[in-house]
Amino acid sequence: MSGELSFTRYVKNGEEIASERDVEFVESLKACAKRKDLYAGKSLHDEVLKKGFLEKSPYIAATLIHMYAKCGVLLKAEQVLEEMHGRDVVCWNALIAGHANHGRQQFYEALSCFERMQQEGIYPDAVTFTCILKSCGSMRAIDKGKQIHNEIVSRGLLEKNIVLGNALVDMYAKCGHLTKAAQVLEELPVRNVVSWSTLISGYVQAGKGNEALNCFALMQREGISPNRVTFSSILKACGITGAIEKGKQIHEEVVNKGLLQKSIMLGNALVDMYAKCGLLNKARQVLDEELSIRDVATWNALIGGYALQGHGHEALKCLQQMQDDGLSPNSITFLCVLSACSRSGLSKEAQTIFNDMTLKHGIAATMEHHTCMVIVFGCVGLFENAMSVIKVMPSSDYSEVWLALLGACKKWGNLELAFDQVVQLDNTCTQAYVHMANIFASAGMQDDAERLEMLRLKYGANDKKKKKKKQGKKSMWADASGIVHSFSFGDTKHSQIKGIYAKLNAIALKVSQGCSSNPDWVSNHMMDVKRKDVLCGHSDKLAIACALLNTSQGESIHIVNNMHLCEHCHISISLISRMEKRKIVVRGLNELHVFEDGECACGGLTWTGPGVHLPSLYCFERQRLYAQDWTTHAGTMKDK
Repeated sequence: MSGELSFTRYVKNGEEIASERDVEFVESLKACAKRKDLYAGKSLHDEVLKKGFLEKSPYIAATLIHMYAKCGVLLKAEQVLEEMHGRDVVCWNALIAGHANHGRQQFYEALSCFERMQQEGIYPDAVTFTCILKSCGSMRAIDKGKQIHNEIVSRGLLEKNIVLGNALVDMYAKCGHLTKAAQVLEELPVRNVVSWSTLISGYVQAGKGNEALNCFALMQREGISPNRVTFSSILKACGITGAIEKGKQIHEEVVNKGLLQKSIMLGNALVDMYAKCGLLNKARQVLDEELSIRDVATWNALIGGYALQGHGHEALKCLQQMQDDGLSPNSITFLCVLSACSRSGLSKEAQTIFNDMTLKHGIAATMEHHTCMVIVFGCVGLFENAMSVIKVMPSSDYSEVWLALLGACKKWGNLELAFDQVVQLDNTCTQAYVHMANIFASAGMQDDAERLEMLRLKYGANDKKKKKKKQGKKSMWADASGIVHSFSFGDTKHSQIKGIYAKLNAIALKVSQGCSSNPDWVSNHMMDVKRKDVLCGHSDKLAIACALLNTSQGESIHIVNNMHLCEHCHISISLISRMEKRKIVVRGLNELHVFEDGECACGGLTWTGPGVHLPSLYCFERQRLYAQDWTTHAGTMKDK
């Protein structure tokens, strides 16, 4: 019933009071509502008024309110309600549902109607509460939602109405209270596919792919078959966690059930999943061969995948192909294309695309679009062009654009201005200190590098939000069953941790001894990476080692982390891919690295920010991490 009223009967005091005449008008009004035919609906309204039916039949009145609400004419719906003498809960529900379905501003109106109804002494029913919970969830009005929850429980409505229970789960999930949402679902007397799909979707929206996959497994154990919404959410969860094997299983199940041709939402989720996991050829195949209908979101998912890997020319081809299909690109499309261009050094192409966006398509450039252009020019050394972009931005008080310029100009100089601007706008921006310290370290100015590192630690510690975020850094690997193995720095809690460190030790021994097949290759790629570098407890290496232990020789490994890949991890993973003969895909913040036979598709570069193309960041933690010799780890493992 959530937001969708169905009037099949009208009962008051246990007596059905709808006549055949009422039913005739009601069915006609419902048809108008379904078609959103306001003209025909108004004609019926006039006829109802002429015959005086409105005063005599609240059944007709409720449906009339519903029709106007569905057509988006909420003021007229309210007018009909105000002109009624015998308003009841069904009429109020029709208006409240209308407000609950028409955007954020109307959510407040829904709550206002709810309060007015109660002031008239009319008790809300399950439909009323369902609509109000929807408004609370959309507004993130958790306190009001909890109040409604208590009232529902006190009246015993939850025991009788699964739709109301699902609305409660949805409200808590949208408000970010996922633990409470899971608790409500657990306590529901009856659960259905909507109940589970609502919670799964909540986890996905919060970026909790692991929890979503676990929830999906519990749902299947309960014998409940997933629907299109469930599959769509689980595919997104697979993309979040890098659970590519589970994603492939879902893909096969969706195809076998014949759902893919009937749901563009499913198709888009599938393309997005493959693109996020680095399987661009597969994403392209799905789009070209398996989807009968494609929209802008479909192409955006694919272009976003090309942007992650820096395939600028492919992104440009997709832009042209989607327009050939008769689809107009939107703001997200252009952001993805510009990002891909910035990572490929396509400055001329990016300039053309940027101009077309505003002049041909009438899409106003956002801060993110301008930032991409700054990076495009900065990466090819066109400092003056980059500054020209900043000058025409709506505001230069945007630390991200100066940070992007700082990183992009590392190769070309002109650093002081960008650095000063970043720290003036945000002196807790640790990336700025990292960039400058990296520059000094590369130039042999170690004292200056250490001074900036001290500033980074000082100001970074003052930012509680960023500190909290840093503490939450982790890497994940998902096995074929969809179970996610998560690791933080120096993790010792995993059930296979002894084997994981032993695997890293074995790899480190190969590194220290050289590769018998090609020792020159190892020495050329080692740079200043030492045995300790491989053994340090960075979470991505722990996740890779776990995958190596639990997969067959030759299987690809997909890792997801919530950070940028540091320089030394990048080199170490290159070595691991060569020595273990594995393809290793690592997706970090706005970047995707594909390692194969000792080389990465990025060419040794990482990216930060929206479309930002930067040399890989210096790992400042190494001084502390590498001091923890392998003997310390070995001793810890022995003690355990």
